[in-house]
Amino acid sequence: MISQNRLLGVILILLSDNKNIMKKENNNLYNLMTQLVQEQKSLWRIKNDYLKDAAKDKELKTFWAEVAAEKELLIEDLKAVIAVEMELS
Repeated sequence: MISQNRLLGVILILLSDNKNIMKKENNNLYNLMTQLVQEQKSLWRIKNDYLKDAAKDKELKTFWAEVAAEKELLIEDLKAVIAVEMELS
């Protein structure tokens, strides 16, 4: 099964290949999907690198955990907005 991050990466590559067409048709959808991919990548780094690096520092670990939680909410919001935009397209 393909991971969500990998799927989003594939979508971004496909969108990049068709960037001019996509931008002409729906720049907002392209921007939202691009931002979703960036937020997913950022969340992955926080969970897989930053939290591990901060393991011995309770304050930093708490900070990165809070940032990750905020990213997760933003990602869910982006997905919801993308779904609406796709229905309108």
